[in-house]
Amino acid sequence: MFCGLILAAVALLDVSCATYMRGTTDTLLVESYPMGAAVRLSNGMEGKTPASFEVPRYEDLIVRIGKDGFEPIEVYMKPINHAWSSLYSDPPLPRDLFFAGMMDVLIPPNILWLIYDVTSGALYELNPNPIKVRLYPANPGPPPIDRDGLVKGSGTGFFITEDGYFLTNYHVVENAAFVEVVTGQGKKRARVVRIDPVNDLAVLKIEGQFTSLPLITSENVELGDPVFTVGFPLPGIQGVSPKLTKGSINSLAGIRDDARVFQISVPIQPGNSGGPLVDEAGNVTGIVVSSLKVNEVYKKTGAVPQLVNYAVKSAYILAFLEALQGVDGKLQEPSPAEQSEDRSASQKRVLEATFRVLVNKHPPSPAP
Repeated sequence: MFCGLILAAVALLDVSCATYMRGTTDTLLVESYPMGAAVRLSNGMEGKTPASFEVPRYEDLIVRIGKDGFEPIEVYMKPINHAWSSLYSDPPLPRDLFFAGMMDVLIPPNILWLIYDVTSGALYELNPNPIKVRLYPANPGPPPIDRDGLVKGSGTGFFITEDGYFLTNYHVVENAAFVEVVTGQGKKRARVVRIDPVNDLAVLKIEGQFTSLPLITSENVELGDPVFTVGFPLPGIQGVSPKLTKGSINSLAGIRDDARVFQISVPIQPGNSGGPLVDEAGNVTGIVVSSLKVNEVYKKTGAVPQLVNYAVKSAYILAFLEALQGVDGKLQEPSPAEQSEDRSASQKRVLEATFRVLVNKHPPSPAP
């Protein structure tokens, strides 16, 4: 017990020393392909790729990258807590902050480190950093053909505004050369307009008028609440018609108490990524993102996890959408709780707003 306390004290001493020596700013690196793209940060800083900026560690940023003849893209940056990101949830749970504060007080120079850590922003880490994006021609021509050497993939997404802003997972469109959404009006080309690699979110824009879904804050979601999703799992086997699956909120946190996600019992498969997590009134409370990796868990524990799936909470989606030009003021008003009695109408609206995403991707770069 005593040895454990000594080790904990040494570890936290290392964190406090590191944050004190690191300072409150960090260098943000921005790269693009092709290079020479204009970069503008939401704090007013400007440059051209490859670019570097000295920015506060604790500041939320929107990084806008554009070049003549190419589609512009925005990257959403939300700093993470340096001391707890690998061990605890981010933001840290109150019990973790209390423990850290007590250790800072116990270890010289005592209260000074505690004040510095909490108030200076030195505990935070820019994320993602570096930023690396691929820009695509504004007029790309026809869809790629098989011999172009691109990898084909698919996922799910849903409209969040009636004029064509569409939400999916970042991993669905990562490294994409050409993105289409199979709407009720046929296949339509989609532009990637903002990404959040950390929380696995991406906003696309499709031309046209569509049915959209309301988002509601996830702060009021409770353990056991019933939820459902619509998606396009394993289309090569199960076909391309939408699949609706139901379940409940099993936990208000994910792996290692990750506060950004819900654990859900809604059955999902590859292809469901990006689908809406919807309550009984038809409000989006999250976005389907992943499953617990069965093979890895089995190797480590000998147990086979069942229905352990995850969805990013809508609170993080709403933060991601803040100040996105074209979306401000266009999100649907949440449906009242009384509407949960008309489940068929809610499900019909979700089916009308959720579609399959088709992606032609560049193969991942080989590891160095």
